[in-house]
Amino acid sequence: MKTRLAVIFGSRTVEHDVSIVTGIQLMENIDTQKYDILPVYITRDGEWFTGEKLRDIEFVRAFDKNSKEVTKVFLPPVPGTGGLMTYPAAGGLFSKGGSRVIPFDVAIPAMHGLNGEDGTLQGLLELADVPYTSCGVLGSSTGMDKIVMKAAFKGAGIPVLDGEFFTRDEWAAQPEEVISRLEKAIEYPMIVKPANLG
Repeated sequence: MKTRLAVIFGSRTVEHDVSIVTGIQLMENIDTQKYDILPVYITRDGEWFTGEKLRDIEFVRAFDKNSKEVTKVFLPPVPGTGGLMTYPAAGGLFSKGGSRVIPFDVAIPAMHGLNGEDGTLQGLLELADVPYTSCGVLGSSTGMDKIVMKAAFKGAGIPVLDGEFFTRDEWAAQPEEVISRLEKAIEYPMIVKPANLG
């Protein structure tokens, strides 16, 4: 019996489109002689869907959540569930249609940016007791935040470039003071990047 891999991609991030490309390329290159693939697409609104058509990049780019080619699902944060759950059939939570489990063995997060690469998805997978590839919660969240990562590197004695940080509130209240502080601490040219994005 082949191992079933849930490839999770998309999500509520500005890097949504990059994640789609990563997920599709990953699915195109998995050895299907060894593994079954379960595509799991998270929309920009945070809704989860599965279906074989999600392996087609054109279908995903023009995604229609009402398509009969996909099934809306969720991952309950409950150990032992065994996979994704479908929503109950039309008629509500207490309808006779009920929900069903779509099983998988291992999750592969093919994520970029917030709400996926930052430890949030890893936390959900941990709560559900689902094995997954990549870093754990702490490694993902630390690696996503440049300020925290730089502090961790410094604390471990790893050399890093000099840097300063400021908050959005500091910038909004006193941009001239922030610039003055940066100019005293760092020489030009300076590179300004958000703490949690590219």
